[in-house]
Amino acid sequence: MASTDHAQELRQLLTLWREAELRSMTRTQRAEQFPKDVETDDFVRCAWVLVRAFGQAHHVPLVKFGILWLEVPYSGNLATSDGDLLTRLVVAAHDAAVRLSINPGGPRRVVLVLHPRVRSGRMGTNHLPLEEANQRLQDLWVPCPVVVPKES
Repeated sequence: MASTDHAQELRQLLTLWREAELRSMTRTQRAEQFPKDVETDDFVRCAWVLVRAFGQAHHVPLVKFGILWLEVPYSGNLATSDGDLLTRLVVAAHDAAVRLSINPGGPRRVVLVLHPRVRSGRMGTNHLPLEEANQRLQDLWVPCPVVVPKES
């Protein structure tokens, strides 16, 4: 029951994000915008990734809707440690089968693009669970040739 409630909260959040995006557009832009229904399970998975990675819904920057994806312009720090947003984005994306890409977005800015995928399918629609992606990397990995110090 709790996951159903959480999914409903995410659907409401998607509607709020969409309303905020529409308010920032001209009438002509609003008439041309897709999608009309933003409360789909696919968009809920994308929203879940953002909320999990950013910690709370109110920390998620402006969200823009594409036909089948979400875009989030971002100008903060993306790192794997000391502010581990990059790690949280990657882990959450694998958990929810959402393709996350980091694209150029202008000076000192990137755009996070979230596109829902499926667990099994062709190249271009598939998304591995975290365990399988990790195993694939481990099979190909060459360890760092220098011992990493514990403390300096």
